[in-house]
Amino acid sequence: MDIEETVIHYLEKHPGASANKIINYCHHLHAENQFLEANQFRAIVSKKLRVLKKKRVLHNKQNAWYLLKYKAQ
Repeated sequence: MDIEETVIHYLEKHPGASANKIINYCHHLHAENQFLEANQFRAIVSKKLRVLKKKRVLHNKQNAWYLLKYKAQ
């Protein structure tokens, strides 16, 4: 499971989670990336959050991240 899928899965269960909680959750699941420093991993997850926001998958409101769900037409 890649980081984007991990973020989406976490926000399905915990809507309104802060970026720090999402980063900590991803860091625990992706323990095989131990060769990366904590700052590098934090930057990678933060970038994925911004990319998902740009793709209109996520929404950020005052450091609370939400999953956008559209009704099928």
